Amino acid sequence: MSERLPTLDIAVSESPRQVLQAIAVEARKLGTFKVDVINNFGGSEGHDIVELRSHAQSVHDELVIRFNTHKSQGTRIAVRPCARQWNPDDPPKYETYCQAARDFSGPVLRSYNSTHGTRYRLRVPTRKSMVPKLPHATDKLFKQFVNSVNKSVLSPFDWECFYKFVWFSRMRTMHDEDMTSLLIENGFTPEYAKDIASVYIHLCHFRACR
Repeated sequence: MSERLPTLDIAVSESPRQVLQAIAVEARKLGTFKVDVINNFGGSEGHDIVELRSHAQSVHDELVIRFNTHKSQGTRIAVRPCARQWNPDDPPKYETYCQAARDFSGPVLRSYNSTHGTRYRLRVPTRKSMVPKLPHATDKLFKQFVNSVNKSVLSPFDWECFYKFVWFSRMRTMHDEDMTSLLIENGFTPEYAKDIASVYIHLCHFRACR
């Protein structure tokens, strides 16, 4: 199953658009990347993109790293690796995704920092920080469920505990990948967590019809 991938970015203290343009300059100076710059992408003022493709062969097919600015991001430059085919897993695992971003952004940011006297770095959320947080009352119900059930195979009683958790939760429906992450964090296998998360979505839809 696919893993939840982090949101990567670079926090800057100057104009993100100016920093992005300078990143393109530094990448060209290195001579190891093909650099493409797209300003006002899709006609959106301030939505600029810098794409880097390495001249060196990669284990991933058509790997590209996109740095982009947008007014919704404030003073952050988003960093997103993309590939036509990731290896060995597609979609990529957390480690593969983050390492691809580090391999491209590392040399460019070191060059930028050396030229401009800054200390910008790629910000990579930890796996733990990506696990969604539940409101106190909902978390209490969830903990009652995960601490009392057989995590290998849910019994009818275990399912009843899960139904109660969903029915009495007073929070907005979570995305299935968020519920999957929570279940994995609490001892379920990724495959079984995904199955339970699918049931969770169906139960939430049923609850909404009452």
